[in-house]
Amino acid sequence: MAEVLLRGVDSLAQDEWPRLYRKEVAGVEMATLVSDRDIPLARLHGQGLTRLGVLRSELVDAEPLDYPYTAEWAQAIYDCPVDVAGIVWTSRQNDSERAVLLWEGPLDPAARLQEDGPITPLDSEPGIDLVRRACAYAGFDFEG
Repeated sequence: MAEVLLRGVDSLAQDEWPRLYRKEVAGVEMATLVSDRDIPLARLHGQGLTRLGVLRSELVDAEPLDYPYTAEWAQAIYDCPVDVAGIVWTSRQNDSERAVLLWEGPLDPAARLQEDGPITPLDSEPGIDLVRRACAYAGFDFEG
């Protein structure tokens, strides 16, 4: 939720109180996925960033105006001859967790993933309660 729905945390820096509206979760679903084997990911945290010679502030904590730069990094990693199925980084929105982005490509991570439990729509109960609690925990208002 942090990297998809709650990105409005940036509004705190602009002296605005972050607010999420129910219409923003319409059609959004959440699922738990498990893999029966390792999925190779490019590490954009810790020593992974050090190896690339990039600072977290330049890549992970970038502002929206810098997104073309971060997209160039993602494209370069995707085009890299080393087989990776995506990237993993320390979430900017929730830095106690990792965020993962998987892409379609030669390794096809979808072939390695299975749903673990039901898919939860976030615009109806019980999913909407998860959204309410995530907003409250992050200090966001939720209208819906």
